[in-house]
Parts: sequence; C-alpha cells; structure tokens
Amino acid sequence: MIDDELKTFFTSDYKQAATFLVLGHNLVGLDKSQPQIGFVFNRTPAFKKDYSDYIKGNIRVEPQALWEKFKMVKELLFAVKDQGIGI
Repeated sequence: MIDDELKTFFTSDYKQAATFLVLGHNLVGLDKSQPQIGFVFNRTPAFKKDYSDYIKGNIRVEPQALWEKFKMVKELLFAVKDQGIGI
C-alpha cells in the first residue's frame, strides 16, 4: 500500500483520530517510526469526503461517542508506550 492511500494522525492529533473513529472509519495500524505515535487510516473516498468536511468545520459528532473513542485512543497510546503493544 502506498502512502498516498493512508492518512496518519499523530499523538498531538488524537482528537482528530477519535473523531474519524466515531464516523466509522477503521484504524488500520499504528505508525511507530516517528517520536510521536501515528494513528493510520485508509484514505477511502468516504474518508476523503469526511476529512474535507472536517477541515471545513462541517462535522458534528455525538459527544458521548467521541468521549468513548478518546478513551480508546488514549488506551492504545499507553499500551504502546508502556508495553510496546501494537495493532
């Protein structure tokens, strides 16, 4: 898979990663090649549309659902940093 087909949000962007998880996009991996861990998503046509809408400020998500994904993203970060676990 070439890099143009992937979108990575790094740890400083964990809120964006959580938002795209709420929108139903699948996390396909973690990028540990940088000092910050990256959350990797496929750039499907649906993802590209949602990303464009997100940049324009047109995305709204349910706060409770977003909170649950925040917790999941943070748990992944701690698992990777503390125990070296990846997906």
